[in-house]
Amino acid sequence: MCENQDGTFNATSTCDNLRGKVNVTQPYTIQATVTHRRLKEPVCKEWTSDLQDGYKLRPIVTRPLQLSLCDPGEVLCSLNLESFYPKHIDISWSCDTGQSQKDISSQEKYQENPDQSYNAESVCKIPGDSLKEPAFKVIVRWKHETMEDWESRELCVRDPGFPWRPNITDMSPLIIAQNQQATVKCTVSGYFPDVLTVMWFMKNARQETIPVSNGSKYEIPEISREKMSDNTYTCTSTLCFTPTSNSEEQEFICRVSHPSLEEPIEWSTGPARTKVSPTVTEPIKFSLCESGDVLCSLYVSKFYPKNINITWTSGKDQINKIKAVEKFIQTGDEKTYDAISECRIKWDQSLFPLRVTWKHESMEKPEYKELGITDFPWRPVLGEIEIGALDHGTESKLQCKISGYFPDALTVTWLKKEKERNEWVNVKYDPRYKIPALQHEKQQDHTYSCTTRLDFTPSYESDDGAVFICRVKHPSLKGAIERRTEPLHVTASRFTKAMSYMFV
Repeated sequence: MCENQDGTFNATSTCDNLRGKVNVTQPYTIQATVTHRRLKEPVCKEWTSDLQDGYKLRPIVTRPLQLSLCDPGEVLCSLNLESFYPKHIDISWSCDTGQSQKDISSQEKYQENPDQSYNAESVCKIPGDSLKEPAFKVIVRWKHETMEDWESRELCVRDPGFPWRPNITDMSPLIIAQNQQATVKCTVSGYFPDVLTVMWFMKNARQETIPVSNGSKYEIPEISREKMSDNTYTCTSTLCFTPTSNSEEQEFICRVSHPSLEEPIEWSTGPARTKVSPTVTEPIKFSLCESGDVLCSLYVSKFYPKNINITWTSGKDQINKIKAVEKFIQTGDEKTYDAISECRIKWDQSLFPLRVTWKHESMEKPEYKELGITDFPWRPVLGEIEIGALDHGTESKLQCKISGYFPDALTVTWLKKEKERNEWVNVKYDPRYKIPALQHEKQQDHTYSCTTRLDFTPSYESDDGAVFICRVKHPSLKGAIERRTEPLHVTASRFTKAMSYMFV
């Protein structure tokens, strides 16, 4: 809408989306209607589709060029073009090495959409080794009759969308121990192709960065590479040396180069240390034993020296100590240690909260993790309430399966609300309803399951339109959980219904 100098207005209305609103195989008409208070009646204008040109839609690119790794060492390139009509479209692939360009064969798959438009997926394969050159590009071009010229997308290893850049995922700390060889390791993962350069540097007390090479002073074994299940690579580079009197003032840097990186990435060991504090990143884990005991475990990683104190205590005052066992793990020639501390408990509500505390000489004060009774993972799961045949005067039942809980300290309550009443009533106190005792069944995973049942003889007068709730409480729950029925429909004879109305 725009205003003219004489105070009148011009308006332009655009309708540019016919997807799903027309059948492209049939002629169609578009009508625009204009109303205004100065018009005696609406003004209409119509456009009819051209039977020769028909309905046309330009292809849409909704996501960038996709790359995926194949076995053996090939890269699958794919492009998706969506919602175009008519079906014919030209798609071509090529690779550019910076010095020459070469066409690549491709395959296309087409899919028809509900609005009669089409999607196309075009794929081609290129050798993985071609990505070792940073200048290498893969290019896809397409042309459709709705387009004035060709459009294209391209991707090279330096583009932001390249998925397999290396990441330094782990660096062991630099630990200096008297008369012991020091070893640091740098782990790099997630990269492709398998052409990676790792260099080591030493930073001294004057903050000078000095290259480190394999020789009499430093030993750098050949890098060990591993191909992963997703066809990317992981490698570990190791640096070994014998500390001297000034080694405590040093730190080492691992620098990684790859064709996909504009600049190398690096990670430092940080200053040399004689002690390394333990790391605890995972919560306390639980598992059920066949005996009914609960096995609790805590994983403590990357500490030095080996001596560590891990204790388990229970109860409100944490004065009850629980016997535990520690398993120590050391990987290869790394100096740091990992430990798994395990204890067994017989389930008892008075044990909670349960606490595990660890203390190491590198720490200023002890740290701990604590869990309450509701942190247990074995909470009951309720199935739907199954309803038997509801015939007036004939025995029936409601039942609900409960599974996955531990311990078997389960409380089940059945509640009822009659039609046109607001209060919920516990049927335990109504002699017309019977609730058999729960039978807990132990499962292969050592949790329990049971089926709770409500036996009764439906009455048209009191049960038709009634709603029932199965409510469950368990120590692992902060509150009750429940399932409820829809209003019941009790089948009754005409005579029974008539008598019910007379009674009302």
